Amino acid sequence: MGYWNSQPNFYSEPYLHIDGATLQVNGDCFLSENASLKSTVAVTNGGLFQCDSTPWDRGMSISQTAGARTDVLVGGGTVRTYQMRLGLGGNLDVGPGGTVELDTTPGSVTSGSNQNLGTARFNGATLKQRTAKLASDWFAGVTNLLVGAGALTLDVDSHAWLDALPKADPASTGGILTKTGPGRLALAPTALDVQVNSGTLALSTVHAGRDALAAGTVTLGAGGALEIGAARGAAGMALDLNGGPLLLTPHTFSSAPGFWVFTNNAMRRADGYLQLTRESGKWNAIQNVRGAAHLWHKVAVGTPWTARFGYTCWAVGPDPADGASFVIHNDPRGMSALGAHGSSLGYAGATGEKITNSVAVGLNVTGHQLRFGRQGAFVDSRALPAALPKLALQPVKCLVTVSYDGAGGLTVLIDRPGSPVYRYAWLADVAAEVGGSEAFIGFTGGTGGRQGQHSISDVTFESEDELPTYSRTGGRLALAAGENLNAVAAASPVQRGFVLGELAYGDQTVLNLETPQALAAPVPEPVLLDAGLWKLNGKAFWKAPGRLAVSSNANDSAGSAFTTNAYPVAGSWTANFNYDIGLMSTPPADYVTFTVQGLTPANTSHTPNPGFALMWRYYEGTIRTTQLKMYTNGVMVLATNNLAPVNLVTGGPARMTVSHDAAAQTVTVITEQAAGAVTNVFSGVNMQAAVGATSAFIGFGAYTGGLYAENIVSDLSFTTTPLDDQTLPAFVAFDTVGGSGTLIKRGTAALGLMGDHDRPTSNLVLRLEQGGLVLGKASDEPLSSVNGASDWIFSDKRLGGCDDTLKICEYQSYFTGTAMSARRMRIGVPWTATFKLAIGKSTTQPADGFSFFLHNAPERLGLAAGTTAESGFNAIPKSFGLRWCFYPNHGASVLYKVNVGRNGVWDSGTGQSYLPVMITNGFVTAFSLRYEPAAGTLTSVMSRDGLIVTNTFTGINLAADVQDTAAYIGFGSGTGGSYQELFVSDFRVAYDTPADAGAGPDDLAALTLPGASTNTVTLDTSLPGRLFRITAAAVGDGATLGVNAAREPGTLAFGATALAGDAAFEIDAGCTLAVTDVTGGEDIVKRGAGALALAGATADYAGDTRLEAGTLALDAARLPRTTDLHVASGATLSLAFAGKQYVHALFVDGAPMPGGLYTTEKAAWITGPGTLVVTYPPVGSMLFLR
Repeated sequence: MGYWNSQPNFYSEPYLHIDGATLQVNGDCFLSENASLKSTVAVTNGGLFQCDSTPWDRGMSISQTAGARTDVLVGGGTVRTYQMRLGLGGNLDVGPGGTVELDTTPGSVTSGSNQNLGTARFNGATLKQRTAKLASDWFAGVTNLLVGAGALTLDVDSHAWLDALPKADPASTGGILTKTGPGRLALAPTALDVQVNSGTLALSTVHAGRDALAAGTVTLGAGGALEIGAARGAAGMALDLNGGPLLLTPHTFSSAPGFWVFTNNAMRRADGYLQLTRESGKWNAIQNVRGAAHLWHKVAVGTPWTARFGYTCWAVGPDPADGASFVIHNDPRGMSALGAHGSSLGYAGATGEKITNSVAVGLNVTGHQLRFGRQGAFVDSRALPAALPKLALQPVKCLVTVSYDGAGGLTVLIDRPGSPVYRYAWLADVAAEVGGSEAFIGFTGGTGGRQGQHSISDVTFESEDELPTYSRTGGRLALAAGENLNAVAAASPVQRGFVLGELAYGDQTVLNLETPQALAAPVPEPVLLDAGLWKLNGKAFWKAPGRLAVSSNANDSAGSAFTTNAYPVAGSWTANFNYDIGLMSTPPADYVTFTVQGLTPANTSHTPNPGFALMWRYYEGTIRTTQLKMYTNGVMVLATNNLAPVNLVTGGPARMTVSHDAAAQTVTVITEQAAGAVTNVFSGVNMQAAVGATSAFIGFGAYTGGLYAENIVSDLSFTTTPLDDQTLPAFVAFDTVGGSGTLIKRGTAALGLMGDHDRPTSNLVLRLEQGGLVLGKASDEPLSSVNGASDWIFSDKRLGGCDDTLKICEYQSYFTGTAMSARRMRIGVPWTATFKLAIGKSTTQPADGFSFFLHNAPERLGLAAGTTAESGFNAIPKSFGLRWCFYPNHGASVLYKVNVGRNGVWDSGTGQSYLPVMITNGFVTAFSLRYEPAAGTLTSVMSRDGLIVTNTFTGINLAADVQDTAAYIGFGSGTGGSYQELFVSDFRVAYDTPADAGAGPDDLAALTLPGASTNTVTLDTSLPGRLFRITAAAVGDGATLGVNAAREPGTLAFGATALAGDAAFEIDAGCTLAVTDVTGGEDIVKRGAGALALAGATADYAGDTRLEAGTLALDAARLPRTTDLHVASGATLSLAFAGKQYVHALFVDGAPMPGGLYTTEKAAWITGPGTLVVTYPPVGSMLFLR
């Protein structure tokens, strides 16, 4: 509409009214192609305006020429299009009963520079996906999405991301968002209320700015669920869940699009996905595309590391192609490296196109292959098993783990829900292939004649020594008395904790915090009595209920049978089953196997590769004795060619026991008949490597040829011992907790208490029924950039934290930004802060400056003021800062100088030159800031390429400037006509002396451990010797409490402790549970290598004291005189006082000991100067043993 065709003085006002009719445009639909006109399209009374243009960068363009006035008015009608661009001057007004069906908002179109700067209004209208099978992106980059009083309904069938932040229409306030449809809607936190009637609302977009600007209410209906999957994803929103499910998912690298460089068809999204290739709602409309997303900087790849990511493909067609690759490289093109489309997966290709100096792991979904590549070519392809569905047939997230051992070994795990976890290994010297110890990491994708939206999510990259961290999600919860919070903490190996915002609770409010593992339906035991659990192949048949004939009593009647469910096999396990040879020829033949394989339940191989099998062979050539063989990946190991006295042909029924010891890497086989039992041990068995999976199908195989037997198995049992889980417990915490009465904790995830002195939990009364506690020392922990996305608050959504890096400046003219710590740190004592500054994308001359500051103005968190040389420091009261200006055209007072500022104002008279060090493109500058409060000095040391400069400022009193001995930390930036990205990395604060170990309020006012409960308190701090306090504790009959440490061990101290019966305490090595004023109870049991310390008044429990392991520490006579003391070998009684501890009787390793005096000289298990006095039997009496 309104195409001027180069006519002079052109003007028109075209008007199109679709009233109860349909207008279908097969090609592009450009509305207003001239800035001097006004176009109007009205769709009413059930009318349909449909655009079927399929190129991803075209479609329906409202105000195709920037500035043109275009009104698209929809009332009771529908606008349907695959793509829609809303240019400057465009107005999409959808009124009551109106619907917009949309798949994507292109980031660029054939013309026009002011993209998506128009206005969209919805009032009593619906926005829905046009193509239900795709992942939609709605109004990306649109800054004016207005919602009227009649509300906006968002109807999602699969997955949709609304990028535009919806705002109240000033002309029609009071509107809300309503989520309908079974799919998942990703949305940034908003000031509008959101009603979730069905499907999932995913707050998976990182929030920047003040939480108060996103303080709407999320209300769950009966069919709705809420997911929070990004740092500050819920911001200040109130969460009215009505008992509905809350899913907490980790913040990952892919949650921070500002740290990725996108190439070609890859799409920058903010919903946790890196979309590598595009797709149209019309099948085969977009072919031969490719795209890439690379992390903005290099990472260390020569030492051990692990990369994890999710792969999902949305597609219209029945068999999408081609796939995606994880790439490590030092290609000369850097972050823009991209190979060819199709089966090249964006990695391989011709010279000049393929990604060189590289290693790649590719998912070829067309050929159902895992591919390994080097130097821009795929050199090894592995067929994926039939039991693993093709990865792109359904949009089901598949989790991929790529691990490197630092010595040339790559391991890949593929985990798709409902399938075994498959394992593949490949040899590659990564550092040699990429040409260095550091390299870029990224993802590439490609399609050919068939296509799909190949998308990556949940990206992490960590070295071996990194510990799991937490994410601050935000969100406000107000739970009434007796109300439940039902949350699932889906922790990952690199994130165990989720810190919600505010919790207000009433008496008997329940926190039901679960983990996905606890909620997963248990896999039924693989018993043979349930025929539905088995897949029979070949000639296998059911002889009788629970009796499986693996082969038939006939020539060439081999068979196999496998479970239809996969069972964990990487850990230790034991299988038992009975065997009977059944009907047979004379002589019978040939063998029976017990087999573990991950390929498919329909597998007919008895010794599969990959796979594990044990074969009892009773006919082979001239051998008629029973042989035992083991097969791993088709390689045979003979245990014996004669299991005598066992003989499966003549010896009658047999019982087989197969035990796998994962730690020892052994398989022990016991074959037992009436004549006796034979034990054989196979060593060096790596079950996970042999099977190629961590879970697998278990079953049997049997072979017959010219001779035969039925080979009947029965009475199978299969028990597993999971691999030791060394990870921290998943936990859910809150920034602030307040309420009245008792808070109840249930579920297998732990409750976290962060230990922030500014947000104490010392008034909290907790009944801990399940899941345990994680106790932190937030206020004592030195601040860093490691957990940048959660421990720092950013002023702009284009900034953020990722991979130990804070992005503090965007590539934009006259930009100002800040990154401020979410908690305060000690600043009144000597400290040293170190960090590195790097310039990313930049104009020829970067400008203007950056700042480091301290402040006590929490109202300024998430805000920034002051472009150019002001460097984001303006308007911050109670503050002190340093500023470094690096724009070469600055005036003399600031040019290449570092200045002091106070209360948001810079003092140009304090400037000191930092030359010869320069802050320029392509170089990293290191900083060290040292504060000496006694001397009143703050010293800045800058270094780059061997150059060092020191600037010292005197008369500095930080506590006076910020008006406290603790303060928030911040970085600021400012640009002008020249500009750049700025990144601060490796920020650390170190103190000369740590904070007092016991500083701060108690963690709880009271803790109740109900009878028969089992809980663990995990002490989570990087500081050794910390003291955690709980004012009072009540321990129910039969309760067990464990204490362990996530990092450094410490002491958990209970005040007055009341016991209601037997109590067990299991303390890990290095940790201490100090219990004061113990009253009541029966037996006390001490387990674990750590210490249980009794203090205060003498305990009066009525039962025994059982010291099974570790140390029982007494600083005085704390045990009741009537107790019987039981001591096991290896345990220690510490009598750290010069006095006597009386007990009634003493038993060592179960044996009664004589009465009398016991000291370190008499008993090696006693330490300290004290004396143990055993009063029974009395000294001198006769002891009768029987």
